[in-house]
Amino acid sequence: MPDSELWQAVADHYHASLLKSKQATRQLQKLHLSDPSLVRHFKLGYADDSLLSKLSATQKKQLKNFNSLDGQIIVPCLDLNGEAVAFAFLTEPQTLIGLAPAFNTSAIPVYRDFLIITDSISDALRLWHPKYGNCQNIIAALDTDSLPETLKAQDVRKVTLTFEHTELAEALTQNSIKVHRIKWPKDCHGVADYFQYDSATDFRGSAETFSALLTSAPQVGFKRDSKTSLVLVERSDNGAIFEHGKISYSIRGIKHVDDLKVLLTIETEGRRFTDRIDLHAHKSRKSFSVSCAERLQLKSEDLQDDLLELLNQLEQRLEAEAQESNQQARVEPMSESDEKVALAYLKSSKLLSRIVSDLEAIGHTGEKENKQLVYIVATSRRLPKPLSAIVRSQSGAGKSYLMECVADLMPPEDVQFFSRLTPQALYYLEADALKHKLLIVDERNGSEDSEYPIRTLQTKRQLRLAVPLKDPSSGKTKTETLQINGPIAFMESTTSQKINPENENRCFEIYLDESDQQTERIFQAQRRARTIIGRHIESQKKKVLCTHHHAQRLLHPLKVTIPYVEQIEFPHDWLRARRDHDRFLSLIEGVAFIHQYQRQIIEADGEEYIEASLDDYAIAYRLAHRVFANSVGELSKPVQDFLADVEKTVKELAKEQGSKVDEITFTRRQIRERLKLPDYLVKRYMRQIEDLEYVTVKKATQGGSYRYRFVSGRGKSAALDGLITPQELAQRVRATGTTGTKVELASNQT
Repeated sequence: MPDSELWQAVADHYHASLLKSKQATRQLQKLHLSDPSLVRHFKLGYADDSLLSKLSATQKKQLKNFNSLDGQIIVPCLDLNGEAVAFAFLTEPQTLIGLAPAFNTSAIPVYRDFLIITDSISDALRLWHPKYGNCQNIIAALDTDSLPETLKAQDVRKVTLTFEHTELAEALTQNSIKVHRIKWPKDCHGVADYFQYDSATDFRGSAETFSALLTSAPQVGFKRDSKTSLVLVERSDNGAIFEHGKISYSIRGIKHVDDLKVLLTIETEGRRFTDRIDLHAHKSRKSFSVSCAERLQLKSEDLQDDLLELLNQLEQRLEAEAQESNQQARVEPMSESDEKVALAYLKSSKLLSRIVSDLEAIGHTGEKENKQLVYIVATSRRLPKPLSAIVRSQSGAGKSYLMECVADLMPPEDVQFFSRLTPQALYYLEADALKHKLLIVDERNGSEDSEYPIRTLQTKRQLRLAVPLKDPSSGKTKTETLQINGPIAFMESTTSQKINPENENRCFEIYLDESDQQTERIFQAQRRARTIIGRHIESQKKKVLCTHHHAQRLLHPLKVTIPYVEQIEFPHDWLRARRDHDRFLSLIEGVAFIHQYQRQIIEADGEEYIEASLDDYAIAYRLAHRVFANSVGELSKPVQDFLADVEKTVKELAKEQGSKVDEITFTRRQIRERLKLPDYLVKRYMRQIEDLEYVTVKKATQGGSYRYRFVSGRGKSAALDGLITPQELAQRVRATGTTGTKVELASNQT
């Protein structure tokens, strides 16, 4: 096993060399891999002749295999713990020093539901890049013998291969992993070809067209008789009957898409075989097929193919039925008294405060501003341009619970809550199934397959997919267009610190409160729930939900204008501000929309609309200011908080030792023990603040520990300088007479 700290030091040295080398830059440009974000993310390096001069005799002996690397682009390969265990350089054939089953292994535990596998690191790097594949769920197979076991150990469910490798596909399938393989266009021989311009066809691949290739990638091992196919002939509450030619498949005991342990009867020409089977398990399907084939005198391989297609069809049908069931959710009738209560609620002068209190009442404590923002995002589904949010925190902090509580306050018929989505799932909904709905995906790794259609719905507010379908009467194939209408309000949660920038700049990034104080508030709420007061609050929950459902149904789909919009100043120091500015204006509209019963309804040209007040701006400013500040800094909020804690720890150490702060050196272990953080997080955060020079590090000699020194004068956390304050805006409105609305800032909407 390599010395992980020594190899990490080598990776750091090579990376620094690359950043200074013009020759390395030219090599990367030829490979179309020179994008700075890609170079930084994967810490690409350049092997010059400067390494040996920095090594001891022992270290030179350990790194003797590195002597042949001079002049090469180096790619460090990490294990699942984030430690460097191998180095590769981008030549043909691909050369590897060390042992690693795959490149970009950090994607494996994050994207268990769907991984893309290439046969070279250069292909993986290309597909990761937003300009090309835009795939965060990409790995490169380095050791095809050990890779299947590695993926099985991480509970990977599905993979798509970009290359043909029969042995790997079979090994993955035997480990109960669903395997698809991309079908490249004619005369295209892989990733590099696909993204090169073809003058004969006037075509160059893009992230969008590659997403379509992924969606249509056929499953490996599927062989279907061209004259017959598996057809559903009957569906009951817990059963179904499929036919394939003269063979009948009768299923009983269907529960839901994640549990397909059923009783299966296969019948052909008067012979019958019945047994229990777990359709999700490869071993179960194979064992069933062997026994059934012997009894019914059929081919085991054909039966396995049928069972695999049976599984696919059942999954798609069950997901579609779940969606249809959600659409048919019963709408509660609204009596006069219900309407009176709901109207009074919407006219409350402290509406947002009451929303926070109601979320407390149904079980969610703390997070006042986050709750208000998430509620407004959910309500914005009724607007022409709804909002979206990503809720981010460590595992167990309550991401899903916050979204669930807010979703509970929305009318059930307006919410689509998924734990995961397959690539095609959204395309096969009813045309208006998502129109003005709140779409929630519980965990980010459950929506990776559907990133592109979700982004399209957010931006274009419509999905269109052309699919080839066979006409059952003529047998001819024709193309039909599937269209799914938006717009949607969208929310998802994630523990990942790495999110596709295309998703980040479409969503408000909401970081949960991970402080000890919030933990104590949660403890108190959990204790209170077990008292008489808690039992009384629980008994009122149904009343709270009913009031919110009725109030939401009373909100009319009015348009919102912002009369003082020309007076708003927004910071423009970073490129993403082009979208942040638009989202901020949409947030003002969302705040006004939820207060529509407190605003004057104006009619013009046969349309009704309301004007956003200065109060609405003040609320939007308060809610968005911190969100934007957390997302535009060079450090994400968790790393900002970590850096602040490191600074506090260093000051404590300086006080204990009677030294100055800039004289103190410390180890990761000291930080880990003082902050009570897991080792993997400390390593991840320390590397980030080291890269951005908030700390300096003295590399360890053999067997020693890294020693860090805090850099004083690191500056303040990111702030959203340049966004006009509510008070400044009010002064401008007074001076210009922009709106007739009374210039008054609310102090009760907190």
